[in-house]
Amino acid sequence: MKNDNTRELVELSLYAALIIVTIQFIRIPFGPQFVR
Repeated sequence: MKNDNTRELVELSLYAALIIVTIQFIRIPFGPQFVR
């Protein structure tokens, strides 16, 4: 049971890190263009 819980937490943290990295990559180059 503990192994499953830790594995789920690791997968969730990996997905969260991917989402945060992609959001920052999208926001940094396109941010100044949208702000007028």
